[in-house]
Parts: sequence; C-alpha cells; structure tokens
Amino acid sequence: MVVTPLIREDGSKVLVRRGWIAKSKANPATRPESRTIDIATVYGLVRRGEKGNTFSPANRPGQNEWFVTDIDEMAAHTQSAPIFVDAIYDSHTSPPSKLLLQKGIPLGCSSDMAIRNNHMEYIVTWYALAAATAVMYGVLMFQRKQPSQVQQRLKRMNRL
Repeated sequence: MVVTPLIREDGSKVLVRRGWIAKSKANPATRPESRTIDIATVYGLVRRGEKGNTFSPANRPGQNEWFVTDIDEMAAHTQSAPIFVDAIYDSHTSPPSKLLLQKGIPLGCSSDMAIRNNHMEYIVTWYALAAATAVMYGVLMFQRKQPSQVQQRLKRMNRL
C-alpha cells in the first residue's frame, strides 16, 4: 500500500492512500512512473484510520513501515493534516490495472459502491423471531400447570 502526502494549492498537506503495488516495487526507485511531480487531481473518499488489534505489529516510522493506518501518527511523521483520502481507481477511464501494476503505479480502490440490500432477509428473520416468541408465550401461558413438589406435599398433608 502506498500512502503519500499530497501538497495542496494552499501549501497544506493531506495523506492520500494511492493504492496497492506489487511487493517487488516497494522501493520507490523501481517505479519512477509512479512518482507524480506535476499538478495532479485526486478523486477519493475521506476515510477514518484503522485501529490495530493485539496481533498487529507496531508501526515503524523510521523504516517507513506502517502496519496500521494510524492517521495521527502518519500525519505527525509527514507534517501533514490528519486527513486521510482513499484514492479511487476508475476502471472505465484509467489504463488497464495489469499495465499499472507492471509499471509500479499504485492501484486505488474501486469507485463502485455495492450497498447490500438485505431487506427480505431482515423481514424473514424478524417475523420468524416474532412467531417463535408467540409460540413460546402460548406454550408458557396455556400449558396445564403441574403443581410443584411443595404444593403436592401440602395437598397430601391437608388430606391427613
């Protein structure tokens, strides 16, 4: 994953996750075409940082190795604003992704938004839960109540 500070027109910097590259292209010297010096327009989505878990290794800013996207730490390291933009790769207007990967140009996330529509699943789930609850309530309320052992003993004692 390549994250670089983008210098805006007003001189401020924001962090841009440009995308993924092949592991063999991790050294910037092996991918000169990916180093944009000219004015660039970035289309992206503003994201929150990630929180690491107990299994995440610690970030190593000195070696420029980041295992968790800690926006505050990355912003402090690059003297940029704590704003994180995920660059979008548009497969309709950009060159083929295989060509980009071969040149070491980062491949951003897709701009396609696939929002799941599970309304029917929710309807079935909640109606099934409601029906199961109604059946359990009916069994509880309308079953023939068996007297407890204490009540049975009291009944026998009263007969004596």
